[in-house]
Amino acid sequence: TPNRKSIQSWTAFQSPVVGQVRESAEELVFSPVRSLIAANSERAVKMVHHNSKRAVKLVQNTQRRLKERGKLRRQRRLARIKEPPPSWWIVIPADHPYKIAWDVMTMIWALMGAYRTHTRIRDRVFDQSPLILLTEIWFTLDILLNFVTEHKTSKGQVIRDGKSVWARYLTTWFVFDLLSLIPWERIY
Repeated sequence: TPNRKSIQSWTAFQSPVVGQVRESAEELVFSPVRSLIAANSERAVKMVHHNSKRAVKLVQNTQRRLKERGKLRRQRRLARIKEPPPSWWIVIPADHPYKIAWDVMTMIWALMGAYRTHTRIRDRVFDQSPLILLTEIWFTLDILLNFVTEHKTSKGQVIRDGKSVWARYLTTWFVFDLLSLIPWERIY
């Protein structure tokens, strides 16, 4: 943007005709405003005063809205910091209906497998049956799914972070799930 000295130096080199045209153009533009103010000076002062009150209110409302937006932005940022984003490999919510149905079916398979193991040990029959194979596949899938499933703590908090989910599963039920896959009846 040109500074004031460059504009003054430019106007100094203008011809007198350009200066007269410029002054007459300004007079044409500003003369209706000047005549309005001169004719209705009290009314014009009131309008300016009313408009300035509106401008002050507008500025105050804008500042208030900006402060509110800033507070909301800070709250969202703090919420993001407190709760880490869910990992990309955690895909199954803890309270999903299919997850609940899977857990119920796993309990049924566990009871059937315990009964079948008991009868196999009692009868001393240790051949591989389709039911045993299906049970082993089921529990293997259950182990794999537990690595990608959210976990709820006893306090009701949901663990969504991948490393935390893996650490919790490896330190709680993983050993029992892995031991359930070993064909104990064949070993003893």
